[in-house]
Amino acid sequence: EVLLTFIDGENTLSSEFVQADAKLLTLPAITPAEGYEFLGWYAEGDVLIFEANESNTVSLSGDDLLESMTLYAKYQEVEAQ
Repeated sequence: EVLLTFIDGENTLSSEFVQADAKLLTLPAITPAEGYEFLGWYAEGDVLIFEANESNTVSLSGDDLLESMTLYAKYQEVEAQ
């Protein structure tokens, strides 16, 4: 098992153990502040790990092995139309 911790700003949304060879992950739901778009979950060093999607799930291939990590929500300001 590996530990995945999801952080949004200063709030820890979840911290859970998952199998290292998991095939499907459910990610915490994110509601961005007005004027911002959620880009995805990033590791230290601004490395994209899980891209944002509507279902909040990620399918992993058989070659993907997870490792314990802390992931941070990243946002981008949306330009006014």
